[in-house]
Amino acid sequence: MRVGTYMIAFASVAALADDAEAAKFLLTSTSVVSTITTFDHSNVSDPLPGAMRLGDSVTVKALVDMSAAKLESSFAGKSTIHIYYLPASKISLNIGTYYSIFSPSFDFNSTLQLWNDYKVTPSLIVDSENFNFFNYNFAPINGYAFDTGAGMRSESISVNNFNFTASARNSDLISKIEPLNLFGAKTFTYVLGNYNSGKSVVVSSSNVVSSLIAISEGASFVTIMTGALALMSIVGLRRQIGFQHQRSHLQ
Repeated sequence: MRVGTYMIAFASVAALADDAEAAKFLLTSTSVVSTITTFDHSNVSDPLPGAMRLGDSVTVKALVDMSAAKLESSFAGKSTIHIYYLPASKISLNIGTYYSIFSPSFDFNSTLQLWNDYKVTPSLIVDSENFNFFNYNFAPINGYAFDTGAGMRSESISVNNFNFTASARNSDLISKIEPLNLFGAKTFTYVLGNYNSGKSVVVSSSNVVSSLIAISEGASFVTIMTGALALMSIVGLRRQIGFQHQRSHLQ
């Protein structure tokens, strides 16, 4: 990819980080793509060309401000499950040759779902800390992840952390966030959907490793993401040099 592409990406990060930084948490999740399933109007269909492949590495980073969280009103007063909106979250995603950097358009497009002793079935009681981010009707930085045709496209990212012994959390309130190493079952899912064409692609991962750490007051999303963008630039430059080298031998 061209250097100009990465300059645009860095400018996008800078634009997201203009506001004053409060005390925040950094969610980081890495994994490996294990399944890619394509749907056409809810029916499984043939694979679509795209930037993601089986075995690709996945890296998600999300800067979230727990102090700004808003409790979803329908869950107020519940004792086992709460869903919070996370306004002004800032998310980056890199899978294969695809990357996306965004801040959700609406508060409800970024959520944290907390379970404490939530009874999924009479015999299955679960704790969880699940993050979901939705990028509505977006324009990609370097092309869409898959060719779903023309139309309004949106993408969603889910990083889920479950404890099936209900021993990780003692509350469903956001005032008590537990380390993600207490949750033994972790999943990652990426979905690209096209409202007009009816086509969508669901990407899931294995070997998911996730962490959630508090960051200092002065840390910014630019600082956090500069290293990742530099690495992507190096990888893109190496691919370009390799392609030019192969082409010179063919001439």
